[in-house]
Amino acid sequence: MKINLKYWRMRKAMTIRDLVETSKVSSQTIVNIEKYGRMPQPAVIKKLATALGVPIEDLIQENDLVAVDGKSPENIMCGQELVKPLAA
Repeated sequence: MKINLKYWRMRKAMTIRDLVETSKVSSQTIVNIEKYGRMPQPAVIKKLATALGVPIEDLIQENDLVAVDGKSPENIMCGQELVKPLAA
């Protein structure tokens, strides 16, 4: 199980500071979740989901995100599509 915090934070165009202010969760906790994959306590998950405006079920992912319709999770977060280079 994984918390897709960075995915949703970026999708909502929030900085870590924005999320700290909205959720009242420490920046260190957010970094631990995003960078190191730490699993937070249920109360923290609820605060983060509420601050992001997403259901808890959307924040918790059973598997890693996969590419969908030619878009990688990172590009979906940024609203970018993968572009194939033109053949020379």
